[in-house]
Amino acid sequence: MNLGKGELLGWINDLIEAEYMSVEMLADGIAYAQVLDAIHPGCIALSRLNYTPKYSDDNLRNLKIVEDSLKKLRINQPASF
Repeated sequence: MNLGKGELLGWINDLIEAEYMSVEMLADGIAYAQVLDAIHPGCIALSRLNYTPKYSDDNLRNLKIVEDSLKKLRINQPASF
């Protein structure tokens, strides 16, 4: 199955009840964390996320939290955000 950006964004927005307008907005890592938590409840400490990131380092910290949770779940695919 080959999904376009619009379908992917629609699926994510529906799943986590968000309103992301573009795929590029996912760079903050928050949506990835919420999707992971929806699939594996409790696997990620959502309270550790920075929900108002101002700098790219804030986004990287959020993505690191997602990556660490993936490792704990033994999902060893390379994460390329």
